[in-house]
Amino acid sequence: MGSLIISGNELFTDEEIKGEMVLKESMVYNELQFDRDLFQVHTLYYNKGYAFAQMEPTKKIDEKEAKIDISLDITEGPLAYIGKIEITGNEKTKDYVIRRELVIGPGEVFNYKKILRSQEKLYNLGYFERLDIEGEEGVKIDTYPGKEPDILNLVFDVKEKKTGTLNLGMGYSSVDGAVGQISVSEINLLGRGYQASATVEFGAKRQNYDLRFTNPWLFNTPTYLSVGAWHKTRVRDSYDIERGGGDITLGHPITDFS
Repeated sequence: MGSLIISGNELFTDEEIKGEMVLKESMVYNELQFDRDLFQVHTLYYNKGYAFAQMEPTKKIDEKEAKIDISLDITEGPLAYIGKIEITGNEKTKDYVIRRELVIGPGEVFNYKKILRSQEKLYNLGYFERLDIEGEEGVKIDTYPGKEPDILNLVFDVKEKKTGTLNLGMGYSSVDGAVGQISVSEINLLGRGYQASATVEFGAKRQNYDLRFTNPWLFNTPTYLSVGAWHKTRVRDSYDIERGGGDITLGHPITDFS
């Protein structure tokens, strides 16, 4: 690649823009890499709220010198603001369960990094597909123009997956004889984000019960409350052992990434 001349940029210096690009002057030119570099420059602007920024490259091939000179004209445009945030595709999960995970809201300056972080938090819930059978994302992000020229409405389109599990097991030991186990769990109970599980172990000499319920958003804050109860019975030749108990856990994440 020959020279790279950048024009129209006021928010970032030439050095800052070139720093986002892998291709450098005097390197072997690669069209695919140049497209990736343009995306990185776009992202640089998107993360500062300039979602309307446009890049117009002009390429001049010098066959004699075997190089390509590029002029990159940037139209930064105005700051973009988030208008409405729409949630689509959710049939079971309540809207508010999704919205409370978003780290960007209406009226804020457009921020691509926050939008991607919101997408990742939705994936981390475990309610939505990462990729469907066609290889498409289970949480899609889209935008469309608002009523004002500097407004972009944001859409999170989700594809839900099964969130409940049922496990059955059987075993045998010389101490307890035949033993069976049934466990059932749900991480999005009633579509409200509650987590519940129950495990039962049974046999001629053993009966165990374990129940747990967790609310990850207590009082509409990211404070989680987990309540558990258990009961165990063991039958011996000359006596029985019977125990029970429970626990309560209250916690709050220290950071957004907890």
